[in-house]
Amino acid sequence: MNKQCYIHIGIHKTGTTSLQKMLAWNRAYLARKGLLYPKQCTWRGGHHNLAWEIFGDARSHKKYGSIKELKTEIEKNDQSICLLSSEDFSRFGLPHKKKLRDHFKKYHPKIIVYIRNQFDYIVSSWSTVVRNETTGSKFKEYYNFCMKKRLNLLDYAMFLDEWAQVFGKENLIIKIYNKNLGLNLHEDFMNLFNVNTNELKLPERSNTSLPYAQLNVIRIINNFNLQLDYEKRTEFVDALLKEIDQNFVIRSKIIPPKDRVMLRKNTDAFFEESNRVVAQKYFNRAQLFI
Repeated sequence: MNKQCYIHIGIHKTGTTSLQKMLAWNRAYLARKGLLYPKQCTWRGGHHNLAWEIFGDARSHKKYGSIKELKTEIEKNDQSICLLSSEDFSRFGLPHKKKLRDHFKKYHPKIIVYIRNQFDYIVSSWSTVVRNETTGSKFKEYYNFCMKKRLNLLDYAMFLDEWAQVFGKENLIIKIYNKNLGLNLHEDFMNLFNVNTNELKLPERSNTSLPYAQLNVIRIINNFNLQLDYEKRTEFVDALLKEIDQNFVIRSKIIPPKDRVMLRKNTDAFFEESNRVVAQKYFNRAQLFI
């Protein structure tokens, strides 16, 4: 049987966790529809161990399943379509992209990628890294970091062209992520495989951003390096946020309105040419984010 492999690469902050939950929860149903969402190499619903093994990431562990075991699972099942998903694929350099292609080239791989407005990405990313204790930086500090060190991801013309160079432009499926899609994100994704989401168990939106004041409280805590383990820190932060919610009025926006308008304008201007190229090259239109 000729099989085809679809590889969903994120990017981060485009609803990937929610999509992976949906796919994992409905694995048996999807298999009956001819779509295999493999169990091997999964961690928290996504095929992150596949990405980590190729990348040489310290988080890679045999208990999650190896690439060899993943290939065996694909071969022994009779579904004609295989779907792999990890946002960590989007961090790959050229050599890692080639390794990914070579591992699955017999399945004629296609790449699925969601992209979003660059400023919205940075805002959502800062919320996540603060919540997960990976930064104590203020938003503007993190913003400046992304605008200097994340251009290999956020310059979508450069980012997509490198994936096209390895897999072929005709094998890229590029989608626009809008946080207001909500549950329609699942429908948008599953339409690629002609699967009706009305028959699927769907998760609620996850990894939603916290308000600005709450994020700054957590950011300050991060700077003290309390050295709590993950479970104790999560319990502590959740209790603190609950106390803030009950006793203080919180602004709903992550970034103060004045800063948001200025930074969005600057970001849009910076990526204007790159976004125009992507819009024309991949969507045959003048504007990327409509």
